[in-house]
Amino acid sequence: MSAFVLLGVLEWVTLSPETVRVINGPNGMPLLDVSVRGVALAVLALFALRSWNHYRREMLEELERSGQE
Repeated sequence: MSAFVLLGVLEWVTLSPETVRVINGPNGMPLLDVSVRGVALAVLALFALRSWNHYRREMLEELERSGQE
């Protein structure tokens, strides 16, 4: 998990805080602007959550296996 924290800090430091317009409204007015940092951190958070979930499942299965012996 500390690797994900390190990657998050590196992303925050290296990526610019600029936004990207995703959806244009009528007359070219912006409806949705998304931060590049935010998207990158959200993807990293999803991978961290999946990794933690896998680790937790493996630990629970190991406890079940050791309890059945």
